[in-house]
Amino acid sequence: MASGEAWSAQFLICALGGLHLPKYPDLAGVEAFEGPAFHAARWRHDIDLVGERVVLIGTGATAVQCGPKIAEVAERLHVVQRTPVWVGAKANPEIPQEERARLRADPAALRKKRWDLWKSWEANGIEMITPGSALIRKLEERALRRLRAQVTDPKIATALTPDYSFTCKRPTISDHYYAMFDRPNVELVRGGVARVEPGAVLIEDGRRIGADVLVYATGFKAFDITQAIDLRGEGGVSLKEMWSDRIVSYRTVMMPKMPNLFMLLGPNTAGLTSAYQMIEAECAYVVRAMRYVETEGHAALSPKAAEADRFCDGVQAQLGRTTQNQGCVSWWSDGKGYGHANWPSSSVEYRLMLQRFAPDHFEFR
Repeated sequence: MASGEAWSAQFLICALGGLHLPKYPDLAGVEAFEGPAFHAARWRHDIDLVGERVVLIGTGATAVQCGPKIAEVAERLHVVQRTPVWVGAKANPEIPQEERARLRADPAALRKKRWDLWKSWEANGIEMITPGSALIRKLEERALRRLRAQVTDPKIATALTPDYSFTCKRPTISDHYYAMFDRPNVELVRGGVARVEPGAVLIEDGRRIGADVLVYATGFKAFDITQAIDLRGEGGVSLKEMWSDRIVSYRTVMMPKMPNLFMLLGPNTAGLTSAYQMIEAECAYVVRAMRYVETEGHAALSPKAAEADRFCDGVQAQLGRTTQNQGCVSWWSDGKGYGHANWPSSSVEYRLMLQRFAPDHFEFR
């Protein structure tokens, strides 16, 4: 422990989450910047942005969420964009009080509503990662109509238009992001940051943008727990070393040469299906594995390296047939054909995979 305490246990379950460790950009000269500079996931509530010149670096889901709010109060907001993002409409209707009362009074109706939502999203989630699907075409057309309706300058609208499939990267949802660029105090800055100066940001094309505050909307170190904790297995080898070439797991839950270590929301458990369904399946699988160790009189288990490689090769083959592996670079994929974040199929298939515990896939001690 960080406090110096030492704990001993037979099993370790890592439930550290997937999107919570901020990823900071490596910007030359940032230590000399005179104003506040912070990641949106570590928001500085003591900083008042009213009347300030703010540079927002990044255009993913984080920027889509916080950008419009910053634009309402800042004197000037510069949004630095390397790659545009798809933005869909936010379907967030108000649930009438009568409906809320009915669901509170009828648990069965609430369960049915939950399952109806899941079934709808499960079906759409698979179609959304199928290249050339009718749903992807519909979502792209809808997003482009909103973009052209909300951004009056055709040059800016063109700059905000992605040249990749709707789900090659993680799509975002907002009713206000596109419209933000029609505000007189908002500027879209295309290109990356070359360096940071005491009161400005220098863009790669040579432009110098005066800035009072820098906000990093640069995402997270996704689904890699080695960034948060030093895990060591057989022979003292760290998980970070084991994952130096590629992030490998067995059925997303375990790793070779890491006895009795389990993960919830490990590699390849993100995507457009239900994370809740997957976490529940993982928990059941972990209990099943621990019970097997106990009833068979073993002390520890770890998956065979060949089984982990076979599983990961299969996942990568499936990902290669989806929109998520079509050359984009994001936390979904490295752009080189390997994705360690997303599950390539349905949460139903995931649950079925974890329902069976295969002892012959493991080494025991």
